[in-house]
Amino acid sequence: VEAGAPAAPAASSPRAPDGAGDAFRVRSLEKEPSLLVKEVPVGRRAFVTAMAQAGVSVADTHRLLAAFRPLRSFDRCGAQDSFVIAKERKGGRLVAFEYTASPFDIWQARREGDTRFDAKKLELAVERRPVAVAFSVDGELRASLQHAGLDEGMLAMLDDALSGHVELSSVRPGSRLRLLASEDRVEGRFSRYAELEALEYVPADPRGTPLRVYHFGGPVPEHRAGKPRPGGFYDARGRQPFSGGYRSPVPLARISSHFNPRRVHPVLHVVMPHMGVDFAAPPGTPVYATAAGVVRSVGDGGPCGNMVQVLHGSGLVSAYCHLSRYAAG
Repeated sequence: VEAGAPAAPAASSPRAPDGAGDAFRVRSLEKEPSLLVKEVPVGRRAFVTAMAQAGVSVADTHRLLAAFRPLRSFDRCGAQDSFVIAKERKGGRLVAFEYTASPFDIWQARREGDTRFDAKKLELAVERRPVAVAFSVDGELRASLQHAGLDEGMLAMLDDALSGHVELSSVRPGSRLRLLASEDRVEGRFSRYAELEALEYVPADPRGTPLRVYHFGGPVPEHRAGKPRPGGFYDARGRQPFSGGYRSPVPLARISSHFNPRRVHPVLHVVMPHMGVDFAAPPGTPVYATAAGVVRSVGDGGPCGNMVQVLHGSGLVSAYCHLSRYAAG
């Protein structure tokens, strides 16, 4: 596909799944008027607590645990894990249960008689496919990605590939991108992008220099210092930019107020330092950590509203304020 053409992907896209999926899923029981079906995130709760708060009886929870005992334990659940239950509207008996730890790791149990469940791990058809896409940026980069048939999950990969070369916020209309990637499909349906393997970026400014980067998943040949280079994105000359800095927590967002220790308050008309950077984005926009770290606190930050603090190396802490809500886990 020629670069610059607003073309559809050469490979299949998540917008047009070509497989209906053969495996039974508990959510399909929503069509049964006698059953109540709902999905429940586990979060930081213990499994038995999450089941109880979902309205599952203690007896049915213990029957489930007994059925799954040869297959897996629910003593430790991931914060992103979730389960789907189907229970009778009258009486509340659990009829079917489905636990998802990842798109590829799904366990099910269905009631067999009055006192037991039949449990198993789903045998899913998982396929990795190549994706080749070329498109021009027309307006917003996110919208142009979607128009080209790409899922928004590709944004983070583009950010990694261009890190140290180009900020996503500087990708202007008229820029052209070509990419080679791979996607995982489960039961014929798009699940996630597995890897961005190569990217060509041609800036809108004719004076700009086209950029090509390639991903190496592991150690690559030694450089002249005699030490193996780590995996990551390299340009056409085999160079990797410095990646120790901080990136924008809200890719593509406009900065509405800069850090300014001498700011004059717009209402009080006195010098009141602005010790942060404000990003303009609608409620619900994902906010990312600016660098690797460990969550130090989550909660009410007073004037900062809902706040998350992340502890980085050397005692550095970044704070994310005025959040509309927190992601699970």
